Amino acid sequence: MFKVNEFPAMSLTESGQVNPIRWAIVQRDGDVLTPLSAWFKCKDYFNDVVAAKNGIFFEKYGFDNTNVVVKGEEGLWVYVKDIYHMPTFRKNVAAVTNPDHLVALTRMTATTALLFIPEYYFVNTYRISLLTYLIRLGNMPKSEAVIFESTHQALGTTEAIISPGLTPQGRDFAQQWGWDAREGDKYWWRFSKFTNKSTWDDNYRGYIHNCGVSNWSINNAEKTNAL
Repeated sequence: MFKVNEFPAMSLTESGQVNPIRWAIVQRDGDVLTPLSAWFKCKDYFNDVVAAKNGIFFEKYGFDNTNVVVKGEEGLWVYVKDIYHMPTFRKNVAAVTNPDHLVALTRMTATTALLFIPEYYFVNTYRISLLTYLIRLGNMPKSEAVIFESTHQALGTTEAIISPGLTPQGRDFAQQWGWDAREGDKYWWRFSKFTNKSTWDDNYRGYIHNCGVSNWSINNAEKTNAL
């Protein structure tokens, strides 16, 4: 059984979310979990973690990414709660991850689990945005349970089509590119492309925070049309 230390005080600004799943970034030391964030429902905060892993630190919508990355960890421990049906959730998490980079799931209670998300998913905001979308999508009541078979299949399910988490263009893009969407430039893609940190302002922070799969699809279309 894990001991969970006190959560830090964070007042987050978040939009509504129908799915009840909530996330918290934690540091694990044996059976002790120390929360590094408050509970959050907006998965865009994971984009801020990608920024932090690339040495870009800021606060956005009340989320301070300064201390959410643990030095030496090749990934991220994430505590999740409000899981509808653990057997379905476990199967769906396993199905939608890249087979070469599986997300480890440890059941804590009937409605909570500890995930370890490998570093692979933090190379850019596209991967972590797609992963967390699919994990959230796979959280469903037993009475409505759909067992996913793969990332591609999950994106084509009725659940994905009616979910507001991705635009139709974003889903099409993710089905086409899978986990290996081509990289672009500037803040839409890999943060190592940034060159002048002194010029960053709040707009850049907003772009990073909101840089999910749908934005990647839009920017790719713009770049393709410009060729």
